[in-house]
Amino acid sequence: MSNGEYESFFIILFSVLFWIAVAVSLIISLTSKPLIYFLYGDKYNLTSSVLIIHIWASVFVFLGVASSKWFIIENLQKFTLYRVFTGLLVNIILNLSLIPMFGVNGAAMATLISQAIASVLFNSFSNKTRTLFILQIKSIFYPIKLINEKK
Repeated sequence: MSNGEYESFFIILFSVLFWIAVAVSLIISLTSKPLIYFLYGDKYNLTSSVLIIHIWASVFVFLGVASSKWFIIENLQKFTLYRVFTGLLVNIILNLSLIPMFGVNGAAMATLISQAIASVLFNSFSNKTRTLFILQIKSIFYPIKLINEKK
């Protein structure tokens, strides 16, 4: 497999997972109130906002899980530990500051932000992982590239 094919494979993998996660998150966000009502009744109606915030963390979870394959192939598994630890620290700090201000919604926001930082933004800080960050960003815009190529 050439370097171009290797990068294309990961861009396509990340793109498919990213857009699946976005679709699922959008569906859950749009149906959260009736879904919560159906599953738990009127008593938990106010929790739909937590679900809406929290489900968007799945976008970054999907990218993080897929990128673990890249870390293994590139023999950079130690960076997996670093990014998990970074996510942990960010989550703790954000929980301490956001929960007092926003309650359970703050906890959900902390999860979303820390997942984005650990799964994507973290990769931009090291020369060894910056390629992964670029692949992840390119994957978001991959469908636009496909559409432009067909014109």
